[in-house]
Parts: sequence; structure tokens; C-alpha cells
Amino acid sequence: MIKNLTITTIALFLTSCAINPKQAIQPNTIVADNVLVILVSTAGPAGINYLQFCHSKTPCLNYEGISIQNDIVALPMTVNMKDLELNTFTLEGKGGFYLPNGMGIGFNGLDDKPININQAGIYFHVHIDTSEDGGFTTTPPTEMLRKAKQKYGNQISHLKPINFTWPE
Repeated sequence: MIKNLTITTIALFLTSCAINPKQAIQPNTIVADNVLVILVSTAGPAGINYLQFCHSKTPCLNYEGISIQNDIVALPMTVNMKDLELNTFTLEGKGGFYLPNGMGIGFNGLDDKPININQAGIYFHVHIDTSEDGGFTTTPPTEMLRKAKQKYGNQISHLKPINFTWPE
């Protein structure tokens, strides 16, 4: 009985981390002045359709319904996040799920450096390579920043870039 209760508790905790789905900034969305925008870009043969960010508090921030392949996405968040990091992502066609024992299947982990966010603005967080060799960098590729400016220009132009500068 105790063992089943423990497994159920763990499974409920894991799923409670995913009950707060968020959406990426969509075309014609108005972005407020006091918002934090995180940029995530990808390269490689596979698209990414789910991103989970964890921080010093629960629940994690789960972005679903996205589709980024060789592209960049802008994710709205609240300011004053401590130890924010991209915890997991899933590839298109290979969704993640949890087994009854709480074990996650199909989630790709990412060991990026946690950041603290204490002001509104735009942060570039990570560029993920989905090729076989994989990997990531926290240095924003110039072509992805250009793409972000073109894609979200009017929506985020009033926000200050915090950890990068826009290319000319």
C-alpha cells in the first residue's frame, strides 16, 4: 500500500509540473512593457515542439503547440525568475510521456547554465542543434537574431535586449 502511494505521489508531482501550458508569442500579439521574452533557436533536421523551463519555484513553465525547426521562437515569461534553465524538450514526431511509475520517455534533457532574470526585456537563452551530434550554445547565432527581429519586430521592438545586441 505504501509503495503504491509513493509511486502515485511521484507521478502526480511529475504531472503537476506540466499542468501549466504556455504559448509562444503569436503574430499580432501585443507584448506588454513589463514582460520578459526568452528567445530559443534551433538548427538541424528535427523540429522541436515542446520546451520545459524550470526555475527556483514550481511549477515549471511548459510551452506546447510550438514548431521550430531552423527557426527561432519568442516565449513570454514573468520577470524575477531565479535559476531559470531549459530543462527538457521534445522533437516533432517523438513526443514525451510518463509511464505509470513516473519515468519520463521521449524527453531530451539539456544541461544549460541557469540564469537569473530581474528585469523586463529580451534574453537570448539557447540555440539547440537537433542533428545526430547535437549540442547547444548560449551564444546567439547572428542569422537567428535577424530572423527574430524580422519575425517579431513590431511586437518586441519596445523591449531592451539584455544579454545580446541586435545585428545591423
